[in-house]
Amino acid sequence: KLYLFLLILLLSFHLSARTIVVKYRDTPVDVNNGYFKTLSLKPSSLVKEMFYDEQGYYLLVSLKNTFYHYCGINKQTIKAWVNSNSLGRFYLNNIKGNFDCRIYPIPSY
Repeated sequence: KLYLFLLILLLSFHLSARTIVVKYRDTPVDVNNGYFKTLSLKPSSLVKEMFYDEQGYYLLVSLKNTFYHYCGINKQTIKAWVNSNSLGRFYLNNIKGNFDCRIYPIPSY
């Protein structure tokens, strides 16, 4: 019975995990780890998905089919981005080249 319980527990954990490989990050990130909020987005040809850790000021964003990370990005910037008329234009004008994870700390999960 103990083995069956442990197997069920392991399977339920595995099914709830969504691990993302992020370009320029050494370790993958489980966005279902309790830190990230999945952001609702309007359709965009560039920006496909966004996950934000408000406490860590850390963003994972899928651009086309590749995930990138941005560090030191505050909630107000995220809100302005999600509410912008064009997610792609906002990214190019306000995010790209800013919030560099070589400068700001990368959270470890």
